[in-house]
Formats: sequence, C-alpha cells, structure tokens
Amino acid sequence: MTFDEAYPNYYNQLKKGIPELTENNIRFIMLQKLGLTPAETANVLGISLDAIKKNKQRLKQKLGDKYDRVMEII
Repeated sequence: MTFDEAYPNYYNQLKKGIPELTENNIRFIMLQKLGLTPAETANVLGISLDAIKKNKQRLKQKLGDKYDRVMEII
C-alpha cells in the first residue's frame, strides 16, 4: 500500500495548509505519520540520528504555534 492510499490527500493538505513547508519538511512529517522511529527515519533518509533531532528542532522553530497542529494530525 502506498502512503497516498493510506492517507489520501495528506500531502496536498500539508502543502496547502502550511505553504512554508519545504519538500524535506513534508518528507520528514510523512515518515513520522507512518510511525517510524527517529532511528528508522534517519536510516530511510540516509542521515544521522543527530540530524533527525536537529531537523525536528528546526521544524518546530520554523512553524512556531503551527508545529503542535502538525504533530496533532500525525
């Protein structure tokens, strides 16, 4: 099953609802939506676990109050 089959229009809703998200931000959020652990996410993206932690911090800083809303829909 593809991500779009499991979560129809999720990508489009993120893109439309929070236009400041980059493709990398959306990719990270979608992997979180799939329930991957930080270690699994790092493995899929080919980056370190520290980079995952920094990515999450930057995303939280970038979105501010919207971050909680994004994490709620995950």
